[in-house]
Amino acid sequence: TYIIAMIVHLLWTCVEQKGFVAFAQELRMTIALTLSVCGDASGSLITEILSSTASRFHTDCQKWIKLDDGQQVERYKCAYHLVRLIISMALNISGRRFGQHDHLRTHKILPKEFPERHHTRERRTNMASSHGTSAQNNLSHVAEHIDTGRRDSGSSRRASFSLDPRSQASQGGDGSVGGGPTPKEAKSIYVCNDQQLLYILKVYYHTRECEMRVRSSRDGEGVNESSNFAEYQSPRAIYNTLEVPDAYCEEGMQFRMTAASVQGLLSHRLDELKKSIANFGDSDHIAGDDNFKGAAKLHTYNSPWHSSLKGYHDALTKLQTLLIDLKQQDLHLQGRHESLDQKPLDPKTKRCRMEVLNLLSFVNDSVGFLDLMEKKLWKLLNVDQVRDLVSHFVEASDPIRRRKVFHGWEKERKKNEAKLTKELERQLKAEEERRKKTSTILLIGPGQSGKSTVFKQLTILHGKGFSDNRRRQYRKQIYTNIVGALKNLIAHANLAARRSDESIGDMSDELGIMHEILGFLQYNDREEEAARVIEHIKCLNDINGLGERYRGFLLEAATDEAKLKKALQVKKEIKVLKSRCTRYSKEKIPKLLEEFYSGFKIDKKNRQYANIIAEAPFTDIDMSGQLKEAIKRLWRDKAIRSIYRRRQRFKKNQLDDSAVYMLQHIDRILSTTSYMPTSQDIIHCRQRTLGIVEGEFEINKQIFKIVDVAGQRGARTKWIPLFECANACLFVCSLAGYNRYLLEDKDKLRIHEALQLFDDIVNQKALSRVPIIVFLNKADLFEKEIKHTSLQHAFPQYSGPLDDFDESVNFIKHRFHKCVRDPNRQIYMHTTCATDTEQVEKILDSVTKIVVKQQLAAANLI
Repeated sequence: TYIIAMIVHLLWTCVEQKGFVAFAQELRMTIALTLSVCGDASGSLITEILSSTASRFHTDCQKWIKLDDGQQVERYKCAYHLVRLIISMALNISGRRFGQHDHLRTHKILPKEFPERHHTRERRTNMASSHGTSAQNNLSHVAEHIDTGRRDSGSSRRASFSLDPRSQASQGGDGSVGGGPTPKEAKSIYVCNDQQLLYILKVYYHTRECEMRVRSSRDGEGVNESSNFAEYQSPRAIYNTLEVPDAYCEEGMQFRMTAASVQGLLSHRLDELKKSIANFGDSDHIAGDDNFKGAAKLHTYNSPWHSSLKGYHDALTKLQTLLIDLKQQDLHLQGRHESLDQKPLDPKTKRCRMEVLNLLSFVNDSVGFLDLMEKKLWKLLNVDQVRDLVSHFVEASDPIRRRKVFHGWEKERKKNEAKLTKELERQLKAEEERRKKTSTILLIGPGQSGKSTVFKQLTILHGKGFSDNRRRQYRKQIYTNIVGALKNLIAHANLAARRSDESIGDMSDELGIMHEILGFLQYNDREEEAARVIEHIKCLNDINGLGERYRGFLLEAATDEAKLKKALQVKKEIKVLKSRCTRYSKEKIPKLLEEFYSGFKIDKKNRQYANIIAEAPFTDIDMSGQLKEAIKRLWRDKAIRSIYRRRQRFKKNQLDDSAVYMLQHIDRILSTTSYMPTSQDIIHCRQRTLGIVEGEFEINKQIFKIVDVAGQRGARTKWIPLFECANACLFVCSLAGYNRYLLEDKDKLRIHEALQLFDDIVNQKALSRVPIIVFLNKADLFEKEIKHTSLQHAFPQYSGPLDDFDESVNFIKHRFHKCVRDPNRQIYMHTTCATDTEQVEKILDSVTKIVVKQQLAAANLI
């Protein structure tokens, strides 16, 4: 606010003390220098300056009638020029194209503009040629003038642009009151013309648009490479090429600049304009140079331009109020002159005043046009239509033609609405046709069963795969998986070291303790001690067996004396075995038990790394070098490896199945800072599904719409509306869930939850005619774990071979078939490993055939 107040005060000082030429020069140079920097707030600063300057004119207009004729003319010229400048910058079009001619000839102080091919107004070729030569020489003179000022280190602020007060004569060279400088004086005066200002403004808009696109790309939204946008070089790059010693960088890449460095940037912009005219014949390009390879098309009417309309509208509204007040003052003064017989205004002063008042119609229309463009037309028109509409508006020579353009938006709106309606009807019809040809498959099942993994496989096999932006997003999630897994293992290891972790089995009896110790010794390759523990376990089992026999003989001894003798004999054998076991238990077991619990204590050298991981956030992880080293060191720690082996026993803080893959590939994933996830990394990456995820895939020339829904209990209410539009239901269940517990219920196994959920789904009336395909997923994990933990852990009634994979799977299939109450209902079952791409492709091919066959049968075609 302080800076704006200073600038406005400077401008108003020029109006009061120096006159129109100095005001126009200072105003235009302020705009040009501010926009040349292309700072974040350059555009808003300019609109604030224009608005504040307009307010200053409005508050002073009542005093103008009391000034002498020469000063009044200067005021009117300044106001007249300010109106045309604001409209020109707001609509991004040069004042020389206005149909409202500059009758006060304020444009005479401006250098001539280059002729541009697409909107030149010259009538004869030779005239255009001479005009272009003159403009080119003028621009060369301007560039040299600026360079001279920039190199003059001893000069004051804007020394090369200062005006000689003696040149501000009250009588101009053409005899007009307060006219411009003579041709000789004009050579030493520089004022940016509309073409130069608008070029710098377009560069600013283009820079802002590119920064918005780059920011969107960093946020993962991506940039449309087919668009005609090219990223403009940043001001920082320009500073390095201009060799400006007084533009220096502070911490945080915030540049501090002096007047000379800003003038150097303006010179750079004017050189760009000169190249654009020479190479392309217009001012709508940024020509290539050493720092910016290739040319870029400047898009005049873009989002930053639309955002700036409100600021220009506010400034123009204040000038509109000024003109209305002058009009009212005219009517009031006309009555006073007639009654008091006062001397009227000087003819030249009166002519200037009338020309300013004649702008009121143009200003009224412009205010309404800007408001309409900002609020309504911008949403209806494309860039070409906006450009044409602006051109037709400003080039209209009278209010009637101008207002036809102004009010023509209603016709354009109806035309666009009719066009949009027709397009919408066409899209709806095409969508309906597509919907009829599209089969919808619901992908449902309990949480962590592998539904999203199947969806990813479909994306790889029959979709567009994963873009680089999407892979970069998965990179963060993979880091989250790794850090989360290690946090989990650290917590379990600490609890196990304190003898309170849930992964440690029943330690209430000696036999349970010995089984835990035996696993510990075998893992550490202590074979001799393990053999002794096995012998001790056998001894304990013999004691238990003899104890059962002893109790049986005692019960029979009441009727059979021989049984009593046998009972006494067994009691002696138990005593011998107990004496042998007791000695081993007292001497060896406490020491082995202490070693067992000590095995869960993280090594002292690695505790600092455990603290680094524990303090890392769960999301948006910054994978620094320190964190990478901590992860690698901790994963090699014996305590972490020991607790990792017991991951199947976790109930509360469970380790995701995907963590096994991630931890096994830590060295590859963390080996480089430019790590890009592979397809297998993405498939194994665990990311909880929130809500509903849809995707369309073409499989065997048939379009399938796959709907993946979250499987947690709280999200299942969203499934019901999807049943009515489903053509098939793909139920995914984890076979490894026989040994895993629910996140929602720590005492319920996942396989039991899956069977209960399948019972609800398969017997739904809405799905009675929909084929149900069951994926018994994670067969690879199930095959490994069945060798250590039998199916009897989940189903005590299972009587087959304990470690037989096929028998165990058949038993689970049988349990699923028992859930179907309709005896005629056919259920299709597949044993799958969703991370195996080849297997999934074959199974999906058979699934699609089932769906197509069912649809043909429903249509009575087979």
